[in-house]
Amino acid sequence: MSQPIDPSLSRRLVLAGLSATAASAAFPSIALAGDPDILPVACSEPAGSPTGAALKRWKKAAESEDRGDGRFKLKLKFEDEVGGAAQLVQGLKSGKFKAVCVPSFGLREVVPRLTVFDLPYMLGNPAQTDAALKAAKPEIKKALEANGLKLIWMFPMGHRVVFSRTATVTGPSSMEGVQIGVRPGTSSKAIWETLGARVTEVAAPDVKAKLDAASIQAVEATLIDGVERGWHESAKIVSLTNHVTEVGFLLMSQEGFDSLKGKDQEALVSDREAQQRKVTDHVRQREKAVLEILKDGGRTIYDPASGDLDAIKAATQGVHKAWKDAKGKGGVSLHATLRRG
Repeated sequence: MSQPIDPSLSRRLVLAGLSATAASAAFPSIALAGDPDILPVACSEPAGSPTGAALKRWKKAAESEDRGDGRFKLKLKFEDEVGGAAQLVQGLKSGKFKAVCVPSFGLREVVPRLTVFDLPYMLGNPAQTDAALKAAKPEIKKALEANGLKLIWMFPMGHRVVFSRTATVTGPSSMEGVQIGVRPGTSSKAIWETLGARVTEVAAPDVKAKLDAASIQAVEATLIDGVERGWHESAKIVSLTNHVTEVGFLLMSQEGFDSLKGKDQEALVSDREAQQRKVTDHVRQREKAVLEILKDGGRTIYDPASGDLDAIKAATQGVHKAWKDAKGKGGVSLHATLRRG
């Protein structure tokens, strides 16, 4: 029987994320002399998320170092102020924001092929994921540039798992009839429909209430996101399906980037590979810490057997085919590049 969750869990999680040394060194220093310009930067995740903590560190470095021709300040806004990822991307294109940080599915209306990251087991273990993202980066960068977007960096945001009140994911048949919530716009909806689940799109702020009311039995989320938002408090079981590796994007509009002075541009993009490496390492370290916190809090952690995962992969292969048929040549090419990587 599950024990009550440690009431200090959320506080411990935030402290663990903010104290990680990897995040503190992960960002370029940007500074400019003269009167400051205010650059609005928006994040589609909560302020306490890994992405939120990272942007806070970026802001601190930007406002304290002198590497540019002038000076500007980053004004950060988070999910509770700005809404979802798709709205942020539109705000970037309209000039409302100078930079945004969003998961890949937030780009679905601008670069639909980036929903490839929502496909089941598209990316593998950490080494395979890193290699695949590196191989696909030129193709992704070109697709973003064709839509007026400048890629600053991209990074894995962690694995999606299943937080559930009663259901344990033990194989394809275990999800039959289960009412599961997914975030609006994510293509992973097709995964659960293929496995026979009843899928409901639920905005993140509404998930906990729906779990508490039993209007959904489970929710798909990254391990960190589910705990940061408190969904673990309504779920007794966490199934480590790791069926999707969520990928985050920090973007500027190309027009906005081009409007900056040369040294400021250089400060934004210098040493990019090393910065992305540190961000990735930070997320992976925090994911491990979250798992230990869940265990300490009495949650049931279920790690499906390899045979069960293989069965889920086999049962959902049609999701890949349908996606490629819908996305055309560009989608097929990106899919192949990621798989080869």
